[in-house]
Amino acid sequence: MFKSNTFVPVILLAAVLGAGAAEPTVSGKITKVDADAKTFTVKAGDNEQVIRYNDKSVFEVITLVEANDVPDGSPVKVTGKFSDGTAVITASTVEKMPDSYRTYKVIDEKQNYCVGILRIKDDGLTVLVGEKTITIKSSEKMKYTRRTVGSAADLETGRSVWGVLVPAEAGQEPVLKRLVITKY
Repeated sequence: MFKSNTFVPVILLAAVLGAGAAEPTVSGKITKVDADAKTFTVKAGDNEQVIRYNDKSVFEVITLVEANDVPDGSPVKVTGKFSDGTAVITASTVEKMPDSYRTYKVIDEKQNYCVGILRIKDDGLTVLVGEKTITIKSSEKMKYTRRTVGSAADLETGRSVWGVLVPAEAGQEPVLKRLVITKY
């Protein structure tokens, strides 16, 4: 996930595919887009990978917004650093998610994020994840973002991306399942 203004590209592909295995993922920067062939190339470090997309591929776009663009009751993903177990998260990003994420309830201590419903009160921000309330502390560089539905037209060279792939068939490029494009 995107934890700060600095993006460290990494390409990750699941080593073993099968029952219970993680879906293959890709992250890095777009270096080439071929709309006619429905492909784009992602580079991370010295590695480049060509990814195919189709009509089933889902695109999402993240843009910077102001705090008042993320109102009380919004589904959010809060990225930062947990403390006091998971009672407090010092946030680097509060991301307004599409309404389709309203039912998501996730606390991931390994990747330092949670997904739930934002609550704005006089004494500060919290995120409600199921029955658990997590206090949000602002970090020095905290930013607000919004994730919206995108399309293949949002693929642009130089953009940072993270996506989930459908495993490739022999001799084929992997097919994109879902891609998040950062536009800031």
